[in-house]
Amino acid sequence: MNHLTSRVISVFATSVLFLSVVSCNDTAQQKKEDKSVEVKRFFSDDSFWNQPIAKDVKVDNRSDYWIDLLDRDPSGENIGLNVDSHTIPIYEVDSKNTPFQKVEQTPDHETIPTHFAHHKDLDKAGVPIPKNMVPAAGSDGHVALIDWEANKVWDMFLVTKHENGNWSSATGMV
Repeated sequence: MNHLTSRVISVFATSVLFLSVVSCNDTAQQKKEDKSVEVKRFFSDDSFWNQPIAKDVKVDNRSDYWIDLLDRDPSGENIGLNVDSHTIPIYEVDSKNTPFQKVEQTPDHETIPTHFAHHKDLDKAGVPIPKNMVPAAGSDGHVALIDWEANKVWDMFLVTKHENGNWSSATGMV
């Protein structure tokens, strides 16, 4: 078994384990019916992200083809589990008590299509930036802020904090 095949199996096993733990936790939570623990879901309960995986789910008949493509990838870098960089740090904020700051459009954003630039609502109101906010490590500098009470999310890509304390990002949406 080559290195890539073992990585594919490792990622698959990790995914199954994660889904099993989530499923067990959800089931245990439902059985407990303990209202003292609030389960927060970013997507609505009827979103496909929050639906259980059927017990009789069939494996896609193209799976062997996709695994073979990954197996033939000479770099071995096209599948993996990344928790150190190019992930999205998510901060919970209380926008009633967190100061809003203007986030400038990154001046050298020409490589990003215009429809991915700042949304007008982000530029108009600013962003409730917590003092401890640090964008994702790596080259993407992604960050998301969630205000559960206000039911709002701010999402920005290529976020930079400048020496003067100001912030900029290539994309920004609310």
